[in-house]
Amino acid sequence: MDAKRRTARQQRRARHEAGRDAHLRPGVFGRLVHAFVAIGLILSSPGGIPFASAQVASIGIDEVEAAVDEVYGPLERARAALDPTLYDIKELAFELAFEDADAIVAHVHDEIAFEPYEGVLRGAQGTLASAAGNAWDQALMTGRLLADAGYDVELRRAELDDAQVDRLLDRVRARSASDLGPDVELSAIVDVGDPDELRAELEDRLAAFDAEVREIDDVVARLPTGASDEALEQVREAVRDYAWVAYRLGSDGGWSEAHPVLGPDTELDVEARETFEGELPEDVQHRFGYQVFVEQRLGDSLAAQPVTEAWERPTANLYGVPLNFVNLPDGVDEADADATPADILAETSYLFPMVDGDIAPGGQAFEMGGAVVPMDAAQSPFGEIFQSIGGDLGDAAGALGAIGGNGDEDPDDFVALSAQWIEFTLIAPGGERTTHRRYVVDRVGAEARSEGRISLDAGIDEEAAFEALMSSHTFMLDTGRYGDAYLAARISDALLATRPYVEQAWEAAYGGPAAVAPSAEGAADQAVIAPISLYGMFGDAPIDDDLVSFRPAPALTVLSQRLDGSRPQVDVVANPRWSLRTGGPDGPTFDAAATRRLGVWETRMEGVLLAERGVSFVPAIDALSSVPAEELRTLAPGDEEAVRELALPAASRAAIVDDLQRGYGVLTPSRLADGQEAAGWWRVDPRSGETLGRGADGRGAAGLEYVTTLELAGSILAATFFTVKGVHECTKIEDAEKAGCCIVQNMVLAGAGFAAGLALGLALGLSSLAGFLVLDVGGGFASSMIPSVCGS
Repeated sequence: MDAKRRTARQQRRARHEAGRDAHLRPGVFGRLVHAFVAIGLILSSPGGIPFASAQVASIGIDEVEAAVDEVYGPLERARAALDPTLYDIKELAFELAFEDADAIVAHVHDEIAFEPYEGVLRGAQGTLASAAGNAWDQALMTGRLLADAGYDVELRRAELDDAQVDRLLDRVRARSASDLGPDVELSAIVDVGDPDELRAELEDRLAAFDAEVREIDDVVARLPTGASDEALEQVREAVRDYAWVAYRLGSDGGWSEAHPVLGPDTELDVEARETFEGELPEDVQHRFGYQVFVEQRLGDSLAAQPVTEAWERPTANLYGVPLNFVNLPDGVDEADADATPADILAETSYLFPMVDGDIAPGGQAFEMGGAVVPMDAAQSPFGEIFQSIGGDLGDAAGALGAIGGNGDEDPDDFVALSAQWIEFTLIAPGGERTTHRRYVVDRVGAEARSEGRISLDAGIDEEAAFEALMSSHTFMLDTGRYGDAYLAARISDALLATRPYVEQAWEAAYGGPAAVAPSAEGAADQAVIAPISLYGMFGDAPIDDDLVSFRPAPALTVLSQRLDGSRPQVDVVANPRWSLRTGGPDGPTFDAAATRRLGVWETRMEGVLLAERGVSFVPAIDALSSVPAEELRTLAPGDEEAVRELALPAASRAAIVDDLQRGYGVLTPSRLADGQEAAGWWRVDPRSGETLGRGADGRGAAGLEYVTTLELAGSILAATFFTVKGVHECTKIEDAEKAGCCIVQNMVLAGAGFAAGLALGLALGLSSLAGFLVLDVGGGFASSMIPSVCGS
């Protein structure tokens, strides 16, 4: 290293050391951030709202302002402590803008861990925020920083030989918790009494979760995993497709090359077979897409039509981006604040597919008869006429069908919306596509479909179907690791954005100007909290010191709930993972058993997100104890015939067959236990050990056995439409005090109340998971932080 580079790096490190008290490095949040969430859960759990409302002892407006500061102050102090260069590529580029190329390459080499997967997965932003990436993603990040520093940049691509692959794999290193930075001084953020005692109690809970997961894993291990050599060969092939950076300063200069994975002083004897200066071709990208369909029953046939276009993007552009889908009925605007789904249905002509508060790309309206109508026609004055004509034709077809049939069916069902589903597609580099279908509503059912019957399920009438259609679905990818500083910044920013609305609501409650409802953009900010919290907990699994575990492809999670906050569900659709043991004399080895255990951890975490809203359950976990051990069946990939012998619901059997056809082994009970409604099972990839608990119709499902009564948007799962809808309904209340209280409950209870918990977790350096346990351990502290919000 030459003197110039050494001096530059020493200066950067000196600045970093000087700022340690003010900035948090990645990992300080890692085992912490969702203590934040615990306060919100306290408020939205049984007794939370009454507790807040009971503190109304006629306080004045000055005391209200002090109460706002009391809630938001810890969050603002915690947010200010974050170093943005740890998670924001624009901030890092500004920081390094006056460094030379060697210093920039050295920074990426030093701060970004190497993880061997295929193609472009995370991009520059995701690689920085997760502090890890493969050769492609590290090259993209380096190229971005060099370009912002004024260099011309191109990416170069080559295929490595075996010796070069070995050289790259030698760069795989495990990171210890000590690499992630010191804790902050707790007293600088919030006073919680004895932090060591609270930390010890929370860490005991974390250890208990780990013990529970290992116990479950002992049972799931009945499904065998194959030889690690086969999986390691897949890793080697992923590394073989290699990318690096070439740069120059000015068009007259010669090109220099940089290999950030190997280091700024390293050369690699490779010859580029392709170079890229602009957009990368799709064959090197991981991509994600979705499309929404509705299905219409017309007499004795079913016909499906898309109601959105096929949307597709590179996963590198989707790091930290939640997408929220909901069908918006036009009857909402005419409904009263206390309207039921039946009331809204009575006023509804059409439903509109919405994504992130706007009409979905290529969106078309549809009605409860299943007819799809172009958006301009549905919104025209003739829309109801079109619907009426369609309804009359349906009635006629139904009457004629009843004449020739057995007369048992409702004639209205002969023309009806029979189903809606979302198709999620994950596209690997090279173009291999994997599609997962998730039903929003299915009035036919898996059993009838498998038998070729078209009749509708009598248990799902039009009103029930309409209520299901109004569910909110937030889906989000995990392309690597959501870094600790990134998690903290995203969540705290979303919640700090609620402060103006909270202040306006309180002013309205005291006779000031009417409160303003938040924008759709503000509500969309809130939608990220739940999925990013879940991914944070996924990343908090205790792992061995010599283990490197990572996503080689995007994970996908869907969070859903009904209009009134009921039936919240966590659905992990895909959770790919590879795990490598490091430190051996022959380089890294593949550990499928470790991957399996981490899959069990992720399945267990699905229920934690919902645990404080009711008694959460995870069907796959319940399945292991629902029947005697001898009634658990292990099915090998391709063993579809054995599924016929299982006494499980048709939808579950169909999903198990799908798992077997995709190459997974399955561990499942042979029957439902007495009184059990939902089946659960486990799928394991015998080569990689990728593991996921599944339930019901194949969702990686966690749900609730019962749900507490909450305000409309008082849930962590509240998403774009329903948050806006809840606050909008508050503004219709004529009494200013009640309107203000309503808004506070919708915004504070869904957001700002998390603030003290975030600060607590930040200061203690606790697990993301541990934050959800503050309810039990730190409930007294949390209650002391809740300000008065409403009049009685």
